[in-house]
Amino acid sequence: MKNQSNSYSFLIILLIIVGIQFLLIGCEVNKETPATTTTIGIINYTWENTHKNTDLYPHCNKVTVSDGNIYVATNGGGLSISTDGGASWINKTTANGLGDNNCREVYVSGNNIYAATYNGLSISADGGNSWINKTIENGLLSNDCYSVYVSGGNIYVATKIGLNISKNGGVNWINKTSVDGLANNLCYGVYVDGTNIYVATYSGLSISKDNGTTWINKTGSDGFSWCNAVYASENNIYVATKYSGLKISTDGGDSWTNKTKSNGLGSDLCNGVSVYNSNIYATTDSGLSISTDGGTTWVNKTITNGLADNDCNGVYISASNIYLATKNGLSISTDGGVTWINKTSADNGLGSNTCNGVYASQNDVYIATTNGLSISTDGGVTWVNKTVTNGLGNNWCNGIYVSDSNIYVATNGGGLSISTDGGTSWVNKTTTNGLADNSCREIYASGTNIYVATDGGLSISTDGGATWVNKTSGDGLGSNACSGVYVSGSNIYVTTNGGLSISKDGGTSWITKTTVNGLSDNSCLGVSVSGNDIYVATNGGGLNISTDEGSTWINKTISNNLWGKYCNKVYASDSNIYVTTNGGLGISKDGGASWINKTTANGLVSNYCGGIYVFNNNIYVATSGGLSIIKN
Repeated sequence: MKNQSNSYSFLIILLIIVGIQFLLIGCEVNKETPATTTTIGIINYTWENTHKNTDLYPHCNKVTVSDGNIYVATNGGGLSISTDGGASWINKTTANGLGDNNCREVYVSGNNIYAATYNGLSISADGGNSWINKTIENGLLSNDCYSVYVSGGNIYVATKIGLNISKNGGVNWINKTSVDGLANNLCYGVYVDGTNIYVATYSGLSISKDNGTTWINKTGSDGFSWCNAVYASENNIYVATKYSGLKISTDGGDSWTNKTKSNGLGSDLCNGVSVYNSNIYATTDSGLSISTDGGTTWVNKTITNGLADNDCNGVYISASNIYLATKNGLSISTDGGVTWINKTSADNGLGSNTCNGVYASQNDVYIATTNGLSISTDGGVTWVNKTVTNGLGNNWCNGIYVSDSNIYVATNGGGLSISTDGGTSWVNKTTTNGLADNSCREIYASGTNIYVATDGGLSISTDGGATWVNKTSGDGLGSNACSGVYVSGSNIYVTTNGGLSISKDGGTSWITKTTVNGLSDNSCLGVSVSGNDIYVATNGGGLNISTDEGSTWINKTISNNLWGKYCNKVYASDSNIYVTTNGGLGISKDGGASWINKTTANGLVSNYCGGIYVFNNNIYVATSGGLSIIKN
C-alpha cells in the first residue's frame, strides 16, 4: 500500500506541474507579441526573364554572316542566331551547352560554329544544336578567349595568356606566347591570310609569315601599343588600336600610316576593322567610320544616322549589306550605310543584366543598367527601357535617383539626364552646361538642389540644373574622382579616390577623412548617413563606421564576418546596415556588430553587387547578373 500511495502522490504532483505549464502558456498567448520581419524570398529580374526567348540580347560584340544566317556574339546573352534576316532569333546559352553566356567573337564555316567565350572555346558541328567546349583542361592557355579564326582547317584562338593553334579540330593545341616571340601574352584579336598570322596584342601587333614558327613585332618603337583587332588581305594590313586610331600598311607591315580623329575618324578608340572591295569600315566608340579611298577621307555613321548606338564593336560586310554590332543592338544596312534597321529589344524588358544602380518607391522600380534605364511601375511585372533613342545622354547608366517625380540618371560620358515626365522626355546636362565632367557616378537630389558625383569633382545645382557650381580637390575634396554623394541638411558627404570629404556648410569648406584619420582605405565608393552615424564602403578596406560624425572609425571586414573587403555601396537606416560587395550582400541589424551574408547560394542572381536601396523593408540589389529583390 505504501508503494501505491507513493504512486498517487507522484501523479498528483505531475498533474499540478502540467496545470501550471498550461496556465503559463495561456498567459504567454495573451501577451502582445512584438511584430517580426520574416524574409519570404528573393525575386530575380534578368534580361532573360523579362524578354521573349526570341529577342536579341542588346550588348553585341561581334557579328558574322554565313549562308544568309546572322550570328551575333553578345555580352551576357550568349550566341544569337537568325535565319530570317534578323526578324527572329534563337539564343544559344549555357543552358544549350555554350561555355559561357559572354561571347566575344564568333566564326562560322559551313555547319561549324566557333564561339570565343569567357569560359573557353565553344564548338558546334551541327549549326548550334550541340556544343563541345575547349578549355585549359583540353590544352588552351586560358579559358578567357577573345577572338577566333579558322583557316585551312586550323583553329586560331586569341586568349588572355597567348595564342592557341589546333590543326586537328581542337583535339590538340600548340601554344604561342611571348616566350615564342609574341609581343605580349594578352591577345585580343587574330586574323589569318594564307600562311600569315596576325595577332593584335596588348603591346602591339605580332606577325608570323611561317605559320607561327617565328614572329615580327610592331610595338612602341613602331608607334604601336594596345591593339584591339586586325584585318589583312595580301600586303594590306589594318589594325584597330585602343588609343591611336587605325593603322594601315600597304607593304606587309614594313611601313605604316595612322588614321585618327584628326583625319576624320570617328574616334581614336577603334574596336574593330573590316575591308570589302577596298572600302574600309572601322568601328569606334563614336560610331562607324567608312572610307572609300583607302583612308584618305572618312564618313561617320552615328545614332543621328540611325545606328542603334555610337559604341560600335564588330562589323561584317557582304556586298552592300553592313552588319554592325553595337552596345545597344545590331544595326543592319542594305544600301551601304545610307539607311539602317536596328535589331534590338532594348525598349522592353530589362536593358541589360549588368545593373549598376537602383531606386524604388511604392510599385515604381528604376534600374541603371549598362544599356539604359529600366523602369517598372508595377513592382517588376513589366518593364520599359529608356536609351539614347529616347533622349538619354548615354546608354551606360551608373546611378539613379528620384525626387518629387523627377528622375535623375548619372550616365557614363553623357552627363546627367533629367526627366520631369516619368521618362518620356529627357534634358541632358553636360560640361557645356557647367557640369564638372560628363562621366557621372551618383546623384542626390532634394527639391531644386542636385548633387552629382563625377569623375571631375562634385557638381552642385540649387536651381534644378540651370546653373552649376563645381567642387574639386582645389576646394578641399580628397580627389576629383568622386563616386558617391549623400546629403543631410547642410551636410554633404562625398566619397572620392582620396578619402571621404565632408562639408557642413553646403560645400563652402571641406574636411577629408583618410587612413590617417582611421579609414581602412582611401578609395571610397559609397556613403550613407543615419543620425550621427556615417557608413563608408571602401574598395579593399571593407566597411568603415563612425558614430561620432567622423572623429573616429571602426572597420568591418572579413574578420568581422562581412562577406568581402571590396565594398561598393552602403545603405543605412537606424541600426540596419546593407552593404554590397564583390562577394554578395552583407546585412547587419545591430549596427554592424554581427552580419548575415546573402549570396547566390541564398538566391541572389549574382554575387557581384553594386547599387542598393531599401523601401518598405524590401531590399533592392543591383548586381552584375540582374536585379534581386529580397521581399520581407
